[in-house]
Amino acid sequence: MILPTDTRPELSLYFLGGIIIQKLEENPDHTITWLDLYEQVKQQQALSHKLFQLTLNWLHLISVVQVNSEGGVVLVHQSA
Repeated sequence: MILPTDTRPELSLYFLGGIIIQKLEENPDHTITWLDLYEQVKQQQALSHKLFQLTLNWLHLISVVQVNSEGGVVLVHQSA
């Protein structure tokens, strides 16, 4: 699932994680609400809520994003 061999590559966690990181980097404070982030990602790449949440969970597990006290998704590990 992280790198699928039998499905479309644009549904991999790597690809979708890259889109999520890009959307977070576009915001000045690198923070966005979960729903706004989902809508922005969905405009660029069609995906289900389940796959979006799975990708966010993966990014959280590898310490790239966190959820702040207001429930916003925050980019923790920023690219140089």
